[in-house]
Amino acid sequence: MDPGGIGNIREMKEESDIMKNKAVKPADDDFKFEVGAMYENMKGAYEVVSILKDAMVIRWDDGNEVATSVELQKRIIERMAFEKKLQQQADGKKQEKSRKPKRKTTAAAESKEEDSIDADEDTDLD
Repeated sequence: MDPGGIGNIREMKEESDIMKNKAVKPADDDFKFEVGAMYENMKGAYEVVSILKDAMVIRWDDGNEVATSVELQKRIIERMAFEKKLQQQADGKKQEKSRKPKRKTTAAAESKEEDSIDADEDTDLD
């Protein structure tokens, strides 16, 4: 077993603030969906219409309803939160790279550039 895997699951749960309105976080295994609360999956924001044991009915903003597994929707939320965290980390690394100072030119390179400018001035026919 990969011991790092457990930490990743916990991080996914902590980062699951992508849900709308009530912003309920699945922070542990005791997480429960609430009827009337808004959540989000790949299709978009949805409201929990009803819950019966391990199944629930959800309704998206467009009125489309579907019966689904509570566990499936929980895993989707956790995965989306994990992906969002990875994207934020990648964006942070890109910003760090863009903040690094640009390479300075050396005195030798500057000297060559000046010689090039002087040579151009000598060849003017005016």
